[in-house]
Amino acid sequence: MCKRAVVVSETEELLINWGLWNIYRVPGQYTSSILSVMHLVGGKSGQDAQISDDEALRVDSACARLKQADKALYELLELRYIKRLPIVVIGLRVGADRRVVTRRIAGAITYLDCILNPEAIAPVFI
Repeated sequence: MCKRAVVVSETEELLINWGLWNIYRVPGQYTSSILSVMHLVGGKSGQDAQISDDEALRVDSACARLKQADKALYELLELRYIKRLPIVVIGLRVGADRRVVTRRIAGAITYLDCILNPEAIAPVFI
């Protein structure tokens, strides 16, 4: 079996850290009680978010825009980056094949990439 190289885009890295930031911002909402207790007493419970509050709020705002545009895509991002579920489990929850879930998440990331980096979009001349 051949292993694929994992390439994480800048936007996907922001989403990973935004998910961790969400977990620590609202302890107990998305995590188990032991993680919440460890967070409240100041213990480290795994990875800390490597994102500033300003940057996380920028991603949060972009995700809110996505939620207004397509709630189903936002829910996929929530399951993947906040609840930290594997693609296969997300597919079982939403009743779709893992390839479909992967494509939809990639589409959501592209949507967020356009919101977060509008200068990266090539101008269209008609």
